Amino acid sequence: MASLFAVLLVAGAGVAILLKYCQLQTILFRKATRCPVTGKNTKHPSWENSAPNARAEEEAKKKAETNSYKRLYYQVQNLEKFPEVLPFARQTLVSLLRQSVLNAKLQIHSQFNILKLEDDHSPERLAAFMAGKRHKTHVDWAKYQQRRQAGGGPEMFADREAARQWVKQNAPLQLVDGAWVARVHNVTTPYALRGITKNAWQTYCEELGDGDLAKNHCHIYRELCRSIGYEYPHQNDVDFIHPRHGLDNDRVWRASAGHLLISLFPNDFLPEILGFNLHYESLAPGTLKAARELPEFGISGYYFAVHISIDNAESGHSAMAEATINTYMEHVRKTGIMDVKEAWRRVQAGFLLSEYLDGDDDLGKCRDAVAGMIHAKAGVAGEVHCTSRARIGGRELTDWFSRDTLSSVSSSSWKDDFITALTRSKPWVYPGDSERGLLLKELSWKGRMFGAFTQNEVQCLRTWIDLLDDDPTRVEEKYWKLVGRADNGNSLRRNAMPETASLMSAGVDAATMHPAFPPQMAIPVAGLSSSSSSEFVPFSPLHMAKSRKVNLDALLPLWFMHPCILEQIVMSPYRTTMPLGSSVLRLLRAESGYMPESAGVAGMDEQRRDPESPIPSLTELGLDICRSNHVAEPTCLKDVLQSCGTAGGSSAAAAASVDFAYVVLSWAARPIENGTFLLGLSRAFLDLEKFVSTAANQGLLLSRQGCEGLANMIERKQDSFDKFPSLLKSELGGMEMFNAGYELGRHKIERLLVQEISLDDRD
Repeated sequence: MASLFAVLLVAGAGVAILLKYCQLQTILFRKATRCPVTGKNTKHPSWENSAPNARAEEEAKKKAETNSYKRLYYQVQNLEKFPEVLPFARQTLVSLLRQSVLNAKLQIHSQFNILKLEDDHSPERLAAFMAGKRHKTHVDWAKYQQRRQAGGGPEMFADREAARQWVKQNAPLQLVDGAWVARVHNVTTPYALRGITKNAWQTYCEELGDGDLAKNHCHIYRELCRSIGYEYPHQNDVDFIHPRHGLDNDRVWRASAGHLLISLFPNDFLPEILGFNLHYESLAPGTLKAARELPEFGISGYYFAVHISIDNAESGHSAMAEATINTYMEHVRKTGIMDVKEAWRRVQAGFLLSEYLDGDDDLGKCRDAVAGMIHAKAGVAGEVHCTSRARIGGRELTDWFSRDTLSSVSSSSWKDDFITALTRSKPWVYPGDSERGLLLKELSWKGRMFGAFTQNEVQCLRTWIDLLDDDPTRVEEKYWKLVGRADNGNSLRRNAMPETASLMSAGVDAATMHPAFPPQMAIPVAGLSSSSSSEFVPFSPLHMAKSRKVNLDALLPLWFMHPCILEQIVMSPYRTTMPLGSSVLRLLRAESGYMPESAGVAGMDEQRRDPESPIPSLTELGLDICRSNHVAEPTCLKDVLQSCGTAGGSSAAAAASVDFAYVVLSWAARPIENGTFLLGLSRAFLDLEKFVSTAANQGLLLSRQGCEGLANMIERKQDSFDKFPSLLKSELGGMEMFNAGYELGRHKIERLLVQEISLDDRD
């Protein structure tokens, strides 16, 4: 094997050096006389029997990979039905991240490779880098405009049918617009990070029209498809991925799955999500061209025109994404929650993943580059490697590189067969681990083949080998090593609950992990009197005797938990493409402390808001309650539940409150199954908010500023709840489960906060 690469120097190296290299022999395959493809025993197998199906094998592998992405696309949008997919989903995400970084290392000399920003983050350097990318896009666009003005025709689409097919094939991706940040801001997010994740989740809200269905990007694209004759089921329907729809673009399915996966584990991959967001919200040449050319064929280009404006780098999503990264990196520096260099490399990895999914680079392209490189060198090698006994795929090197072989078969067949055989040639190549194999060692300094390949060619070989992952159980370890994590990600993997059997076990802590599917308590609908009613009638306001004091240990678990009730309903974009889902999104925006909806888009106004006039979120109001009552501020939901539920240190009501909080977390994790019930339950907690607001007005519980903020939030939420009955009747056919959720929630809240209970009463 060593002499194989040595002889490739024949065109530029001396005979003495060649003879020295030829002395390097390998024991690999000395006894191999069986072709690994045909299985025939022969010393010199005929070329026709070597590996004629190598390309077919690659195509089959590619098809299987695409089908895997399609299944993930369906399952992730129905996660509560397929929680067992989470370990594979995580593995796929990490594999894509690793591929993205390795691919970028292969193209390190590219003008706008973010890896050139090295190992540390600088707001100024990042701004200059992004400005350079935008400038190139603007220059390319100006040249395109000049060509069109000079009489040139459309460059993206040959005719109307080509334009229709392009819109059609991109449907899986565009119909999940915003998904990459869908889960980034949730009830389990550490409180110190919520300002950062809130800014990222704002992008998701604006992609979905801030709850205005007409402005919802997924809705706009669905209407675009409908206008040109394509009608699809919702993306959560298994029929959406059926071949009958003709959605067969491999790259699009990979990208679509990637957009869903990147946000799936927000507590473990926040830097990657922020980096992904920065790249994807950058102005893309294809968006500019599509906005111009589609109308030329009688097809609306408004979906793409909207993205050109809303993603602008001064006040739009691109500016928001860059500012959020700068804020996050400053937080890392100040708190030391992570090594700064590691955090920046992970931001880069997320950026590169979006770039990778946006293009057509993959293992196949890298494979072809390696095969072409070796084939070109083999053509000038001649017969000087005749002393070698090394074999590749059971074939002697003399046979692989003979003039007769190279002239008698097509170059594509030779490349396919050779690269397939080389892939299996241990100890020279260990798939997924270039450092382990002998090939790269011999090509490096002090190796006996140093100089046989240029530096770029060596990097190409290295990347190809590293992308040949044959051990999926080690892919996460390899990724953490790539981004320089000190413990190779062991701490993250311990928290990730990768074992399928544990995903739905009682040991899953839904207060710290997202997503999590602990066993859920059956909803006791039969015992609720209002569950058979078709109308909603709210109960009288919660009331507590003046002689009693609010039990904070019982209140705080309920307060900090209840933002979870509706948040997962909108974590798949398709659920916001109907009026009810849009109304839920508006309600969640109020709970999260965003400015009220307007006719326009907030963009950077949200981040530039006057700090003296805050709009608090439910979580921030909970922290206000703690400060106002001299209670130690928790750092996350788990802190609240632990401190209030500690045995012996709390009242029975507090312990029962913690129990109920975990029950609600399990219900909230299943929004498809429990959606209407959760809406009613959330309405009961609006009554709790009104109760707290009343107490605050009496000088209890909240600061003056917090009291004003809660009153404004209640008003906004009430507006959404007032719309729910008619929407539930029109979309879901009734109010029964809504009423059941409301009644159960009210009874629980009253029992925990208003009535006296003992430990024996806990259920």
